[in-house]
Amino acid sequence: MEIPPDVCRNVCGAANTVDPNIFRYALDSMLARKLFDADVVSDLRGLAERQLLYRRLTLPSYGHEGAIQTPVVLNNYLQQIREYRPFIVKALPIYLYMLALHIQEHGLQPPKIPGGLVPMGSSITPHMKRVVESAFQTPVHEDYGCAELGAIGAECGDRGGIHPFTGLFHVEVVRDGRPVQPGEVGQVLITDFSSFAMPFIRYQIGDVATVLKERCSCGLESLPLEIQGRRQDCILAADGSIVSSDKLVDVLLKCRGVRIFRLEFHGEAGIDLEIVPMPNCQPDRDQVEAELIQVLGRPIRISMRTVPTILPEPGGKYRLVKNCTSTAGRLL
Repeated sequence: MEIPPDVCRNVCGAANTVDPNIFRYALDSMLARKLFDADVVSDLRGLAERQLLYRRLTLPSYGHEGAIQTPVVLNNYLQQIREYRPFIVKALPIYLYMLALHIQEHGLQPPKIPGGLVPMGSSITPHMKRVVESAFQTPVHEDYGCAELGAIGAECGDRGGIHPFTGLFHVEVVRDGRPVQPGEVGQVLITDFSSFAMPFIRYQIGDVATVLKERCSCGLESLPLEIQGRRQDCILAADGSIVSSDKLVDVLLKCRGVRIFRLEFHGEAGIDLEIVPMPNCQPDRDQVEAELIQVLGRPIRISMRTVPTILPEPGGKYRLVKNCTSTAGRLL
């Protein structure tokens, strides 16, 4: 089962909650004399892959309401997971996190997912991962890839970080052209060993990561990686270090009263911060300001306001941290 950030128009319609049955969809298209239309053929190919080949049920994204959904909607997601009884659930990390908070706040019994949870579409932060695993009572298994190259790496059973598939790719993490030290944030470069028609050589994928300081207990010799978000959303701290978006997300989600947020960094002009508060608990503004000043290493103007929800980007994903300066994407 998967809950992606955006699904095909068959699922995104207001009246639909799940994929239409492939045979019913094909019959309706045939009766409407549209069976061989390009869009219908594309839809049928996707439905065949999900329903017949992989037996994958795709649920709709959170939609235009954004990250905050009503308890009825969240209960409906959990109920569909219980009824379908999937081995694995893949979903956007923020979807998993909001479902986990809902389970914890209402004391619900989580659905049984024996194969665990797999984030998709963006990285999951360490804090999000702990909350999700605690609420669902099942492990989160991370993998790493992109549309251009497919699967690039994954966690092993010991879950000690992302292991690149070294037989298929050469993965580098660099800053200013040099390999980073363990624990230092750098941009990810990928060289693909199997793309002969259009080679990818030190391809700047747009992600940032750290190389972990210790080898995984599984015994693989290469040091594992921790993916930490997108390069365009990194911020330069006062000491010259790079603060990743994932680090800022974890810093703020741990603050009292913060359910979810969106931060816009405007350089010397300061930070604009929208916060969705926890139920019956307003954000601790002093703590938020102190944590941001500490992680950035300097005093900075912070404008905070509470909002009812956080909306996704046009593609359906969420950028909880945005570097809005002219240097965005040019660090590292």
